[in-house]
Amino acid sequence: MNEKKYHIFQEFVENIKKEERYRNFFEITRLRHSWPVVQHNGRNVTVWCGTDYLSMSVHSVVIEAVQKTIENHGVGSGGTRNIAGTYDFIVELENSLADLHKKEKGLVFSSGYLSNLASIQAIGNISNKKMIIFSDELNHASIIEGIRASGCEKFIFNHNDMDHLEKLISSFPIDTPKLIVFESIYSMNGNIADIQGIVNIATKYNCLTYVDEVHAVAVYGERGAGICDILDLSDKIDIIQGSLSKGFGVIGGYITGNATIIDAIRSGSSGFIFTSTMPIPITSACLASVNYLKKSKIERNKHWENASKILKLFDLHGISVLSHRSNIMSVPIYGAKKSAEVSKYMNENFNLYIQHINYPTVKKGEERLRITTNPSHTDEMIEYFVNSLSKTLKILNVENWNESNVLMHSSNLNAIYNKILHLESNH
Repeated sequence: MNEKKYHIFQEFVENIKKEERYRNFFEITRLRHSWPVVQHNGRNVTVWCGTDYLSMSVHSVVIEAVQKTIENHGVGSGGTRNIAGTYDFIVELENSLADLHKKEKGLVFSSGYLSNLASIQAIGNISNKKMIIFSDELNHASIIEGIRASGCEKFIFNHNDMDHLEKLISSFPIDTPKLIVFESIYSMNGNIADIQGIVNIATKYNCLTYVDEVHAVAVYGERGAGICDILDLSDKIDIIQGSLSKGFGVIGGYITGNATIIDAIRSGSSGFIFTSTMPIPITSACLASVNYLKKSKIERNKHWENASKILKLFDLHGISVLSHRSNIMSVPIYGAKKSAEVSKYMNENFNLYIQHINYPTVKKGEERLRITTNPSHTDEMIEYFVNSLSKTLKILNVENWNESNVLMHSSNLNAIYNKILHLESNH
């Protein structure tokens, strides 16, 4: 076989390896009754990364919903909603999500990535590419791809920098179609958007707003509606996007908003129109999780209790994190090679799994360990984990310091953070 035609792919992989950022998948056997302990090469390993924030993936409410639905309705969805029909579970799920965010209508996609990409692309098509899009520089890849696919003119504003955002927007006429896209909580840093600042600018300059709440839904808020809900700003946001694979523990993505906007995106999004519907049992699991977490605070309470314990122990051990303000705890380990060494050492010596984060997920030179907890972590697990991380950093001579807290601790956000922390502590 002539392999010369593959040389561009081989060079690509070789270059990644030279840069010490080649990604080896960590193969595990995930067992329901031992979670967050998994099997890896015959060893018990405790997981300290991922996004199953509330352990809903193994919750009896979700498991029972799947089992019952499979027995009664089978497995697949039968195709796209336009051709195969729209089954009742997904309609119920969309209505429940709209209710969660106090919006008129919801629309479910097969993944959170697709819901961002397809929705933003559709907004561009609906506006005949006349929409001017303003995007936070730390927005997720799915948002970036959606903006690129939209064909609209875009402007990137400095992260959480309201002065820069206003300077960009104010240069356009008030009646120019404009959209601000941002995340409520940034998954690699754990810091929270200045949502009130964005709402103020959007109101002043007649802009649409689109917020990605994927790392906040289920975890934040009295019913798990996210940070916009905590701040009483949901009604000021035009489109709220979320994930069903993280706090809700299943898979899928969605948008909620004004009925006219959602209907337009439903009718103009190729990513929605030409994608098969989520399988019926998966939709049933999502619905069960969403409805359960609207009422139960048990999982959120335990999650925040564990996060608080970890942060206090980090302070005790002198371990720096990028943000003390959220449930996402990112420990800076500058350098792709060094961050990989830390991850490998903790796995091989302490049976702990924490995947190191490197480029292109974060900028080169900003590598880190992204640490998350869930209600299934015990106090013993937490103490062992922090002690092991502290030992690893010392053994490998890692200078764990955060050279700039400006992004995470901007003084104008303190009131927002304090309100969130106060409400969460009262759960």
